[in-house]
Amino acid sequence: MYLIINVIKFLLTQDQMKSIIFILKSYLFSLFYNFWLINIEQSSNQLIEVCV
Repeated sequence: MYLIINVIKFLLTQDQMKSIIFILKSYLFSLFYNFWLINIEQSSNQLIEVCV
């Protein structure tokens, strides 16, 4: 019984770690994506200014 409880705890912590890692990855990805979008916007604005 004790062993089963420990295994369940272990599985729970594994899942929590996975979900935390997943959340962190998503967060970093969104940050990177927003940064990338902003850069593209700025560079396209500069291009437009150069062209006009």
